[in-house]
Amino acid sequence: MTITILILVVITIIGLAYYLYNLAALVKRMNYVEEFIQKFIELVNSITTGGRDFSLERNDDYVWLLDNQYKIQVELGADGTVFYRDPLRGIVDRNHQIIPNFLLEIPPFVREIRQSIYVNSISSENFLRQAEMCVNILTIHKGRLNEAHQQLWKHRFNPLFFFSEGVKAILSTPLVILKSFGLLNETSYEKLVTSKVFGCFSAIAALIGFVSSIIGIILGWSEFLAWVKNLLGF
Repeated sequence: MTITILILVVITIIGLAYYLYNLAALVKRMNYVEEFIQKFIELVNSITTGGRDFSLERNDDYVWLLDNQYKIQVELGADGTVFYRDPLRGIVDRNHQIIPNFLLEIPPFVREIRQSIYVNSISSENFLRQAEMCVNILTIHKGRLNEAHQQLWKHRFNPLFFFSEGVKAILSTPLVILKSFGLLNETSYEKLVTSKVFGCFSAIAALIGFVSSIIGIILGWSEFLAWVKNLLGF
């Protein structure tokens, strides 16, 4: 019985640590997305108000955004991919990665501002429309992260939830090992551990483990094993 209680406590502690890690990770991701939004808005405002005096070479926000374009796309996942029709070229892209592609459009647009007497109204409207779309996508994704954080925060005093998180952490250990060896990328790992199949499997395992532990504590392991054998017809 003592061993059973110890196992329950250890799994619960592991779950608490896993819970706190996930909370901290969500806060970090929200702060990162917010930082990206702020720098993105500042860049767009600098371009639209700077006119011919604006220079990408002297703009730290643009350099930072370029360096982070892959990271933000991984963060956004499916949220960052949209159906897009280019009004200037007539090109249709059903899996358009809006933010990286928009950042690539900035240098030509800035050159047009600096070299032309006037900026094509369609080009300008398209630039602002894409910028607004990027901000909306980033804001929606931040809202999703905030909602996930709030849902997780509700369980902060729930030891049963910590136990289930501990089981989930133990079950995900093989995936963590694969990721650490580079055999599984971050995106695939996130998809697997947040999938409904993995969630259901870990929930069932947690329920079976918890009920078995309680029965083991009440009856004792010898009586519990005898009860299981009788139940299975052995």
